[in-house]
Amino acid sequence: MAEYWIEYKAHNNYSETVLEAVFEFLITPCVNEYQTLIFNSCSNSLAETLFSYQNMYGYNISKIGTVKRFNDFYFSMQSKVEVKSRLFLPSNLLSTEQEQMIINSTEFYIDHHLFLQPTPLTKLNQDSLQDVPMIHKHESVFEFSNRLSDFLYNELSFELNVTSVTSNAQDVWDLKRGVCQDFTHLFIAICRLNNIPTRYVSGYLNQGKSFVGSSLMHAWAEFYIPENGWYGIDVTNNLLVDDNYIRVASGADYTDCSPLKGVLRTNGINTTIYTVEVTQV
Repeated sequence: MAEYWIEYKAHNNYSETVLEAVFEFLITPCVNEYQTLIFNSCSNSLAETLFSYQNMYGYNISKIGTVKRFNDFYFSMQSKVEVKSRLFLPSNLLSTEQEQMIINSTEFYIDHHLFLQPTPLTKLNQDSLQDVPMIHKHESVFEFSNRLSDFLYNELSFELNVTSVTSNAQDVWDLKRGVCQDFTHLFIAICRLNNIPTRYVSGYLNQGKSFVGSSLMHAWAEFYIPENGWYGIDVTNNLLVDDNYIRVASGADYTDCSPLKGVLRTNGINTTIYTVEVTQV
């Protein structure tokens, strides 16, 4: 079990005055069987009231609306969260034949279709499919997912500023470079090609362990093992998820987990700078 203090700070600057705005934040650690939110507080430079609502996956989104005029907008969040350890290995694995029968069934697809269908960010072109790993006949979902993580970890290079939030799995496969979001999208795309339900997870990473990608919000994937449930894997560091990972939200891809969305009435350009500090208590 581990306990963390998290500080998220964002500064948005606009070259021309904003006349009206709505902001949505998805940055607060969630509550589940592995996490307990002990403390949470948010503030903003406009002194506007924060409203909350749940998205389709059940995660709380904080929303701010304003008609005040501004050129700079500051937002901060402080959280204290407790994260429990979890088992790395599935406890009651089925045979590979049983797994394959389940994941290839119509009932299984219907139950998990949200995390089996390609999305705009998790699509691969037909001519790339011959080069990506596919599950072997006698290989379990758990074994394949770890083999795929090994493959991508060795195939890709972590590099900033070569992709954007709109880059998809095919872009990353062609570049062989990117950041945690990109590695996660490519992992998801390949798992779904193999009929393995896989979802995108956003959150924070313990900054005291020198993990790659811990300086900002982090992304990893979760794959589903029949009769066992969801298991997290971080392709960027080639690690199974443990209590060094603080979960915020999950969804089909980054679009469902974007930390900040806004609708504004203004012209000109804007810049956004945010920082994350994660301290193990």
